[in-house]
Amino acid sequence: MRYKKNTTKSLMTRVLTCAVLWIFCVSLQAELTIWTSSENVARALQSLTPAFEKDFQEKVTITVLNKDLTTQFKTAAIAGKGPDILR
Repeated sequence: MRYKKNTTKSLMTRVLTCAVLWIFCVSLQAELTIWTSSENVARALQSLTPAFEKDFQEKVTITVLNKDLTTQFKTAAIAGKGPDILR
């Protein structure tokens, strides 16, 4: 079980690192928005969020959506309001 927890944390760290790089390369914004359909992914990201926000002065918003993410993303993207990361 310990291996899986460390693997998940490592994966989430990589995801957040990629997100930071994307933010700096594409746009400067004050908030990173992540949509996920998994409570487990949300919990893993939320455990990393305080350190991320402290290090990068970026607010992180994690939203768990139980409906079809693809459809919701398409609708939001058309309106220019989609997430930065869809997981």
